[in-house]
Amino acid sequence: MILKKKIIMFFIPLLFVILFSNIATFRVNAFSFPQPKTYNQTLMKRWKKRFIKTGYTYRLDNKKELGSNVSRYKNLFYSSLTKPYSPYNAKKIANSGIIFKVKNIFPISNGYPKYYLISKDKRTKVFVNSNRFTNINTDNKNLKKFINQGFFVLTLFNEGENNKLINREFNKLKESKLPKNKNLKNIAKNSIKELKNYIYNPYTYAQAPTLFVKQSD
Repeated sequence: MILKKKIIMFFIPLLFVILFSNIATFRVNAFSFPQPKTYNQTLMKRWKKRFIKTGYTYRLDNKKELGSNVSRYKNLFYSSLTKPYSPYNAKKIANSGIIFKVKNIFPISNGYPKYYLISKDKRTKVFVNSNRFTNINTDNKNLKKFINQGFFVLTLFNEGENNKLINREFNKLKESKLPKNKNLKNIAKNSIKELKNYIYNPYTYAQAPTLFVKQSD
């Protein structure tokens, strides 16, 4: 009986040591487990660089997309990351014909990234989601067939169609007849590369294609 008690007394402290050791290990693992990062620094630099490089080639959604009702411009365009322009001022800026360039990009942890746009005279600055501004080259008639096919590929991707169909339509885009104009040809070639990265890369927002930025949300 005495021997049995001694054995029990020996194992009880040992059990506590093992138990607390496991709890401590669990706490360390729980708090040190690497969290998935949506954007790393290298990716951010590449993302910003691609858009900045395109220069003054973007316009805001205007009456073509939003119509004339001033209420439709509410909370679309911001003077800072958190402060929207009044609907009246937003409508005025959007329909002013100003062409912008991307100055910076700010990922938002609980929503869409905000693009910081600036006018050529540096007087107009706007923070906006990617689905509310457009690359003006998408209106170029010489790129119409290419643009339409690109839009179709993005629609399939955004609607979660099967990969086989997306691949087939993307291959059609790659085989498209490109314009003779050197600048437009380079835009198309670059867009094919960017669209491929967008579709086949897990960091979707950061791979947003510069030509099809409006459709990348």
